[in-house]
Amino acid sequence: MPTPEGSWEALDEACAVLELAASNVAAEIAEERHRVRIGHVPLTHGQAREFVRPYQGPPEWGGPIARFVATGEIVPSLFDELNHAQDGRAIESDDAGWERLNAVIRYVRTAGTRPPLSEWAARP
Repeated sequence: MPTPEGSWEALDEACAVLELAASNVAAEIAEERHRVRIGHVPLTHGQAREFVRPYQGPPEWGGPIARFVATGEIVPSLFDELNHAQDGRAIESDDAGWERLNAVIRYVRTAGTRPPLSEWAARP
């Protein structure tokens, strides 16, 4: 199939850029996880719970934010829910709310997925 001149080179260059970006993101996540392991967590567990509590919806829904608040569980869909809540703060021009949610998103991304934690609600 004929292709326009240079299209393969452009595709190769785009792939190289994407690979570099993915590598940089992986390095950032690894660095943040290391900071968590050595105790440099930007938020306490209690702050993370309190910052997202207004976005959890009714407890009977049992959504990912409600489960995080209640048990500390982090599931992949929690990232989507937090990003959606953060988008709402940006639309409302709520800079403080946006920053708090951004801090929780970093906390969740750093911690990674995890099952419910024992005595989560009592952790400071």
